[in-house]
Amino acid sequence: MQPVEVNGTPGALVFDRQERVIGVTVLEIAAGEIKAIRSVANPDKLSHLGPVGNLGWVIAERSSGA
Repeated sequence: MQPVEVNGTPGALVFDRQERVIGVTVLEIAAGEIKAIRSVANPDKLSHLGPVGNLGWVIAERSSGA
């Protein structure tokens, strides 16, 4: 994960083992509290960030114990 600012709010880019983007997570904060956690894993919406990985493959790999 890499901390980033997304549309003015704290967030993180999430990468696979080959350093390809597999998701973006954003914290919605109000009054000093986290009100929501939002994630985007749609490769079509991530492609502008660089090489995109496949979240499904990452989940399958983790499930198999690899």
